[in-house]
Amino acid sequence: MTRTLITATLITALLSGCTTTVPVGSTQKETPSPKDQTRMPWAPGESNSGFIRTWLVCGEFPSPTEEKVLFVKHHSVGLTTDYLAAGGGEADIKPVAGMQVKRPDGSTTEWFSYTSPQDRVDFPPAIQTRESDRPVEEVVGYAYATINRDAAGKGYLAMGSDDGIRVWLNGKLVHDNQILRWTTPDEDVVQVSFKKGDNGLLVKVDQGSGGWGFALRALDDSMLSALDVVDIRPKLDDEAKQLTVETDSGLGRIIPATAPLTIEVAAPGGKVVARKQVKRGATAVFDSDPWPAGPYEILVTQAVHGGFVRKRLLWHKGDMLASINALLDRCSNLPERPVTRQELQLQMLGEFMTVRADGDPRTDPKAFAGILADPRKSVGLIAALIEYKEALMAEGADVRPNGFVRLAWRDEIDDSPQYARACLPPGYDHGKKWPMIVSLHGYAAHNPPYVQWWGSERRHHSVSLEFPVIYLEPHGRGNTSYRGIGDMDVLRAIKLAKEKFNVDEDRVYLMGYSMGGGGTWHVGTRHPELFAAIAPVYGGWDYRGWIDDDDLAKKTERELFHLESWSSFAQAEALLTTPLLISHGSKDDLVNVDYSRYATRMMQQWPGYSIRYREH
Repeated sequence: MTRTLITATLITALLSGCTTTVPVGSTQKETPSPKDQTRMPWAPGESNSGFIRTWLVCGEFPSPTEEKVLFVKHHSVGLTTDYLAAGGGEADIKPVAGMQVKRPDGSTTEWFSYTSPQDRVDFPPAIQTRESDRPVEEVVGYAYATINRDAAGKGYLAMGSDDGIRVWLNGKLVHDNQILRWTTPDEDVVQVSFKKGDNGLLVKVDQGSGGWGFALRALDDSMLSALDVVDIRPKLDDEAKQLTVETDSGLGRIIPATAPLTIEVAAPGGKVVARKQVKRGATAVFDSDPWPAGPYEILVTQAVHGGFVRKRLLWHKGDMLASINALLDRCSNLPERPVTRQELQLQMLGEFMTVRADGDPRTDPKAFAGILADPRKSVGLIAALIEYKEALMAEGADVRPNGFVRLAWRDEIDDSPQYARACLPPGYDHGKKWPMIVSLHGYAAHNPPYVQWWGSERRHHSVSLEFPVIYLEPHGRGNTSYRGIGDMDVLRAIKLAKEKFNVDEDRVYLMGYSMGGGGTWHVGTRHPELFAAIAPVYGGWDYRGWIDDDDLAKKTERELFHLESWSSFAQAEALLTTPLLISHGSKDDLVNVDYSRYATRMMQQWPGYSIRYREH
């Protein structure tokens, strides 16, 4: 289950209301076994979604990076090199298990059968179970499957990959996408012609670094009509002279939608400069000539199942480098010790730009050359430019529908600038009260400065786009585990959010992932009066998880007291009137699921506590 889906599940559960399951002060007549209380009655099984899980796999083969251009669109040496030439070539290969293939370095590998436990096929675990010492970066791998059709006819191959992908069907190259990305199912869709009987399918996937795999399914018209594709995947045509929005890619492009999509283009401050309604899958072209140069936000909305699916895109008209230079000029004239929110915000934006530049762009035009050429990276610069424009506007201009607000303060303890991000929903109206989700981030290696923390420049979150909630993300002093000064920063962010927005005091919810899950336990159990419910996600730990029974029995009371003080559940008693929703993955190899199971078993035996547990 993806993090986005888990988040949506949590928000739905929280906003629907978590009621106490056992009246306060009552006792249960029979207490089920703790194991029975937490054992989940299902396990991952076969998928009925059409994704192919069983393949013949072969690899790895080299794909050196020195000949790549490391942007979104790139040339992969490995992806365009035929490593199967000795066996008939990529177009004609018909592999069987055990068939050997020689690598350029003289070593040999072979085709072997592999069944993925999930819809996505990951190459590293497949390959390294056979050859544990082989590299899994700067490489390519192959996968082969047979698709049987009762009759000849057209169909579709829907796929996602990490990174680039090539696909052959019955010896014909039907798809070639050399790209850097992570695996998103159904991101690419190609129409193909199947023949009656067996159809040979060869997939080749490139790997730079990070994840390496793909997800692929074969569909026909009858299967398409049964699919309920809710998500939309709009994107910009970066090579077009005018603003051009492709409203959907993947399966959404070929499945008819009952409702049109609405596209709104807004300048900094939220003023809508253009609006269009188009069919899903269509391309919208805007006449942007009359608009001033600078950054813009595009909101794409579709009504689905009584609600809305929304995605936000960022675009810059004209010379982005000129906009960056203007920001840096303004930020270089700040007071030596910024104090006001505007001054602190501008200082942060100047630092953000500076750490991403390879030099000073005002004197070296090439300082941003690499990042401006990569749309995945330049989108962060556009977000910062919009925030800069709004920071120069009147106070409160950012408190609006679809608004983004950077809360900022100079902390009295160490005189350091501190920040929190707040995203407002499309329907935000300051005249009524709104629920608020407080979300705590996870651990980041090396504890980087705030401007280098992941997502520090992001202007929106999927939760606030699709749910009627304010989404608040405190920084909590980085890797503090939200203890001490980190805990204080979370409280400060909540206080400032309540002062700036119309927050419903009775509907403030706390959640977090990993270290933020542990932080949810810590902050939530020490300040339960602030929260209507809390939801730790794969976070929280206790010494019983790493100390065996024999060693535990030898601990003195003083040693046990010290260990207990560091347990995430040390003050769980404080949650008597605070409903709790715990989520964890059964195969989590970073935060042991036994911690969440232990906390659940413990608290389910306490009369009056409301606890729900979801093990994915």
